[in-house]
Amino acid sequence: MVPFDFGGAALAPETPLHEIIASDLRRSGLFDPLPAADMIDRPTRPSEVQFGTWRLLKVDYVAMGRWVPIGDGLEGEIEYHLVAVHSGRTLFSRAIAAGPGVFRLRAHQIADAIYQELTGTPGAFASRIAYVQVTGAGTPDERFELIVADSDGHDPQTIVRHSEPILSPSWAPDAQRLAYVSFATGRSNVVVQDIYTGQREII
Repeated sequence: MVPFDFGGAALAPETPLHEIIASDLRRSGLFDPLPAADMIDRPTRPSEVQFGTWRLLKVDYVAMGRWVPIGDGLEGEIEYHLVAVHSGRTLFSRAIAAGPGVFRLRAHQIADAIYQELTGTPGAFASRIAYVQVTGAGTPDERFELIVADSDGHDPQTIVRHSEPILSPSWAPDAQRLAYVSFATGRSNVVVQDIYTGQREII
């Protein structure tokens, strides 16, 4: 996963896109991305790829990209490409709108695209996870938190916090609501909550 070229732009994300993408692919257990420090060159588009160099490094595929600003603002798009080293074929060349605040999501989406192209199975790196965290277990300060985060655990957000147990979080098909078992009333209830508005419904 070649580092993306931001042309020295001040809005380059704090965590480089290539690191997020490489981490996603590595977590799948199917890929072992080459560390950027071991790369001899850093192409940003297929026409710049020196295939002989990558073959010497025993690399099968090269993913690369760059940030292209639009106008004078902070918005733009990320162009990204995937090439097969041994055949010299470009597997895809795409662009996706991006700007501050969504770079991490775009990185996960690019990882999904790479994963699907190489495995034939849709990736899930851009999805979110929900889990229950317990603090102060077994003490008077015991608290249960229902947390939503990126698939890699980044950007955790507490959706609900209570002194009574929260169990079995499950996503609704729209990925906007969570169902979970709550004991907040002293008995078990299935609650459906909108993670964006906080609106809750006992069913």
